[in-house]
Amino acid sequence: MKPYTCAVCSKEFSASSNLLTHMRVHTGIRPYTCDLCGRQFATSSNLQVHRNVRL
Repeated sequence: MKPYTCAVCSKEFSASSNLLTHMRVHTGIRPYTCDLCGRQFATSSNLQVHRNVRL
């Protein structure tokens, strides 16, 4: 059993940091912004992929 559970959808996580990242799906928070186009992302890894595609 995974110790961290989303209160919205009941998805379970083994790390609290993964739950915090997942909560952005429900809240719409996107703290990572592309300096080139202004597009926002929920995770730094998605921003990095975006940058690699744009460059």
